[in-house]
Amino acid sequence: MVGMREGIAGNLSNNKLDESNLNFSRGKIGKSSDEIVKSCLSETIKNCKDGASVVLELPTENYFQVNVSSAKFLIDNGFEGIYVSFQRPLKNIYSLFKDKSVDINKLVFIDLATQCSIDESDNNYEYIDISLSLNIEQLGKSVYSQIGKLKSNNIFILIDSLNTLSLYKSSEEIIEFADILVQNINKYDSKNIIILFNVAQDLCQKDFIKDIIFNADQVINVLKSIEKYSEDIINPDMLT
Repeated sequence: MVGMREGIAGNLSNNKLDESNLNFSRGKIGKSSDEIVKSCLSETIKNCKDGASVVLELPTENYFQVNVSSAKFLIDNGFEGIYVSFQRPLKNIYSLFKDKSVDINKLVFIDLATQCSIDESDNNYEYIDISLSLNIEQLGKSVYSQIGKLKSNNIFILIDSLNTLSLYKSSEEIIEFADILVQNINKYDSKNIIILFNVAQDLCQKDFIKDIIFNADQVINVLKSIEKYSEDIINPDMLT
């Protein structure tokens, strides 16, 4: 696995954001979310060719926009993915992904939010319904069992919300879940697997999250990335 553990705020390009698109004080990213994610993840996919674990520290009010933009960016750059949803029902996710023109044929959804009230007649996407009652080892195996459904050698596993998982599992179990996912990266020698652990910024001081952050290859604080990315065109006070 490529070593990138620097506690960085994000890798940034030279482009500038339009101030009108960037307004976290109102809880909206708008069109800027795709550019923000691009600035954060472009160096990740450039430098991580043998797998990596990445923690994305996200502003709570913009959580889902960044999740969707992360999946879209990786798919647009040759990845296929497993989207593990603890936070939102699958039907809601599917609708929003279509609205953002995300190629859902490059995704497998694992739904732990709905469990699972989906109209079978509307099922033209790949998904697996599993239960949060599974123990952590079974949950980890369920995630990795989906890799065989993906054709690309570049794969991402997006864990949409460690915050939500913490409502159902103990801190020790969450650490174990992260360890299972990370340790299995090296079992797929022919594939480049990037794991994205998404966590709300206000939870990052919890000890179990600190443990996951410490062992990650890369840590991206999205708000700090935006502040640095835009510091010469907007007032940083807008981002707090």
